[in-house]
Amino acid sequence: MLGSSGGAQIGLNLAARYPKRVHTLVAHEPPCVQLLPDAAENRAFTEGVYETYRSDGAGPAMRKLEMGAGLSGGPQQVKAATQSAPPPEMQEIFGRIMGNLDFFMAHGVKPISFYVPDVATLRAGSVRVKVGIGETSTGQLAHRAAVALADRLGTAPVFFPGDHGGYGGQPAAFGERLHQVLSGA
Repeated sequence: MLGSSGGAQIGLNLAARYPKRVHTLVAHEPPCVQLLPDAAENRAFTEGVYETYRSDGAGPAMRKLEMGAGLSGGPQQVKAATQSAPPPEMQEIFGRIMGNLDFFMAHGVKPISFYVPDVATLRAGSVRVKVGIGETSTGQLAHRAAVALADRLGTAPVFFPGDHGGYGGQPAAFGERLHQVLSGA
């Protein structure tokens, strides 16, 4: 199973609660920021994002989230902005994501950000958990959180091409690396 970002948090919960349903979990950059030394600051930041959503809407809240998490304005975004438009299938996916943004801000951002993985259960369980990090996302909030999770699990993080959204920016290379990890290589 692959879960990225909030999907990785959901995968961690699934693996801890229903280990017979998951053989291997690749948790790519789970934003388990409550594992970081500055967890209180991150909790306040998430509350601020939510309050921005309530007062100004989903778009401004998402921009605040991206800025605070280090996801906008970096070299990857500048490079992406100078490239040609994404293919139609990616545009369709982005359209669906944006269509769900209001729901995510209203009901997902806080539970996902505040979720603390059950590290003890994951360590003792049968699920093979691999924590993925982007090769170019060093310093970003989810990257730091993923490294903290891998450390608590007693495993080394697995590097994937690209950044937090590497599967979208470099789908072939990301898919090849995912195949290697799932195959046990």
